[in-house]
Amino acid sequence: MEALLRCFITTLLWAAVLPLMKTAFQELSYHDYLGSLDRGKLLLVYFSHDISSSISFFLEELNKSVEPLQDYGISVAKVNCIEREVPTYCGYENVYLFKGNILLRMFPKDTLFDVHAIIANVLFTVLFNEVKYITLFDEFEKTEIEMKGKRDLVFAYVRATGIPEHRAVMEAAFVYGTKYQFVLTTEFNVLAHLGVKESDIFSAVLFFSHCKVVSDSTQSCRSTILEQSLTTLNIHRFFKLMEAPLVTVVDKDPGQASNVHLELGLPLVFIISQKNTYEVDKKTAEYLAWNLRGKVGVSILLRENLNIPLGANIAFRRPEEGSAITFFAFENIEEISSLIGEPGNEEKMKIYELKNEDVKIRPEQDAQDDEVAEAVYRDRKRKLTLELIRLLNDKTFYNTISGDNYTVVLFYVKWEAMSMAFLQSFIEVSVKLKQTPGVLMAMVNCGEWTDVCSKENVTDLPHTRVYFQKEKHLIYNGVLGTEGLYRFIVMSQIYNTSFPKHSGTDIDLTISYDLLNSPAEITVENLPLYLQYQKPLLILFSDGKLGESEKIEMSRLVKGKYKEAFCTCWLNLRNTPAGRGILQQYFSSTPDLPVLVLVDVYDKGYVFALPSFHAIGKENVLHWLNMIDKGIEKPITLLSDKEWSPPLPHYDFLAMMDATIPNFASQKIPIHFSPLAREKDEDEKMETGAELKGQERRSKRRLEL
Repeated sequence: MEALLRCFITTLLWAAVLPLMKTAFQELSYHDYLGSLDRGKLLLVYFSHDISSSISFFLEELNKSVEPLQDYGISVAKVNCIEREVPTYCGYENVYLFKGNILLRMFPKDTLFDVHAIIANVLFTVLFNEVKYITLFDEFEKTEIEMKGKRDLVFAYVRATGIPEHRAVMEAAFVYGTKYQFVLTTEFNVLAHLGVKESDIFSAVLFFSHCKVVSDSTQSCRSTILEQSLTTLNIHRFFKLMEAPLVTVVDKDPGQASNVHLELGLPLVFIISQKNTYEVDKKTAEYLAWNLRGKVGVSILLRENLNIPLGANIAFRRPEEGSAITFFAFENIEEISSLIGEPGNEEKMKIYELKNEDVKIRPEQDAQDDEVAEAVYRDRKRKLTLELIRLLNDKTFYNTISGDNYTVVLFYVKWEAMSMAFLQSFIEVSVKLKQTPGVLMAMVNCGEWTDVCSKENVTDLPHTRVYFQKEKHLIYNGVLGTEGLYRFIVMSQIYNTSFPKHSGTDIDLTISYDLLNSPAEITVENLPLYLQYQKPLLILFSDGKLGESEKIEMSRLVKGKYKEAFCTCWLNLRNTPAGRGILQQYFSSTPDLPVLVLVDVYDKGYVFALPSFHAIGKENVLHWLNMIDKGIEKPITLLSDKEWSPPLPHYDFLAMMDATIPNFASQKIPIHFSPLAREKDEDEKMETGAELKGQERRSKRRLEL
């Protein structure tokens, strides 16, 4: 009677639940269940003998997952434990994922709280080997290094597993997992290392790291963020944009051009080019495409044989069908971003449209050989504030440096990118020293006053000197930046009070050493300061900031004879990723950090490493150094004696000018009045006409140099 009553109640409950289900999952008996396992397919099974109505919502959500999971080759079934107990699985109200007769994972029912959680967690299990789950940023960096030159990387953060965004990422990984390396985390601290603030996101974010095109292991992968919400459709659309060519070339009517960006509803920007400026325009287009990737398409539009307004350098087309092509003349590339947005932004941003009758001179396009040149080119229209800097010539230079002022002089040329980039830092230093008495900031254009630069033996530009005590000067060899130059000037003032009888070279070395604040963190910027002492480098490689104990031990190592024998420093791999490449050169594999290394750069080129079983402490390091001194400790590697010279030799640009136009680089120096001087003066007058004719040729030569 009891069994009959229980069966009746069960029938009533299922009668209430089943109408809620649109697509029924498989109802398996014990024997059917065993038969399903033998097929070797993926099977998600819910074992239940619960006859209450509390499972109705779960069963409804489980039914919703049937059709989507079938698309991924996963079947869904329910085994009724009332009919017959299945050993191990019945009685726990859990859900199990099998592959054949192998159990892949058990899911507590409360973790599969809706259809998104079911699909996300099941696919997460199936794709265990394709999707890396990480909790530390170091794991992300390691994966990114492994992917360079091989595959692009997709990195996703989700607030919690089982949410809709997690499902979308897993569905994308199922489709693209063999093409991209997927990395997933739920730890926000990993995301914070990428510069994302917690207030910037709500529940999820996805990055696409372009690692496949990176051939240099020390170069970082460019990343593009998906700015839309994480849905399966948005992710698929995003990947199509990432796979699209960075820049395309159009040689026909831009109104007839078609590409993936227009098809996906994104506007298209055309960089108008012609044969003699193509290479420069291509670099501009690539720069723009990287910065606006995923937001706009970029093409190069060849002007030849097309009816394009003469003054236009940009064309713009919106994705709406029938949209007109609008032409613009921009002075810098950043203005183009104003076009990206809602239709009509052209008028809102007050960017005028060129008409056919508008004729303007095309902005000059200078070749950009590297990132510095590119930055100078983009900022070429910026007005420089030179009010605090004295411009010197051949007549005022020597009077200025022979005065009582503490004179800082920048030697530069206008057509050299590094000079113009450093000029901005020089101006910023002049502002900082505005209220400092006795300091004069000045500069000499070596392109105009070549005789001054020749007499001062200035051949490498930009070049900065600090003149003091009339005949003495210091040469600044630090990083071409504001902070380094400012600190050097301030410190040199202090030591010039302190050591009035010392030579400029002695003061220069003393300043450089004190600027290190040893044991300082070694960086790409301050490395030259360490190398100029020609001492072995004792470097502690650390993956992050030093701990308190490490700070104490490193401080002990720079006192007494240690300071005289070595340049002691430490390198933070998080701040200076290039350190990983250095470690790879020293060791056959990346060692556990921290690690203490002694590099004998200038003598025999030996590299020694403190054995990993020794703690980094004064006593252990002293014993290790003694073993090295006695020849007992063996080096881990030997540095190459190859001379790392520049790819091209330095050139004497003054001599090159004279070789092309004799005496062009030799500025005319005033001569005392004499018959000989009068004769020379007459000769110069006769040559004036020829010089005027050659002026255009000289200007062209300057630009070429």
